[in-house]
Amino acid sequence: MQLQPSIVFLILSYRSIILLIVISIFVPNTTVFVFYSLAINNSLMIFRRVEVFSDEVATPLQTPLLFVEFI
Repeated sequence: MQLQPSIVFLILSYRSIILLIVISIFVPNTTVFVFYSLAINNSLMIFRRVEVFSDEVATPLQTPLLFVEFI
């Protein structure tokens, strides 16, 4: 039930869904679960930073790297 606000916010920003897919491929499931808990606590701050960066930089490869470093 705690994941519901985060999921609703992710639906609004499709770029974040792509980032989660990329991270879940390269990262074990336990770390992905920790990432979801971080996303619940800091969802507005983190995903707003990602959306701004995604609009400025068009390359999809740099966005997940900055997203991981930002956490």
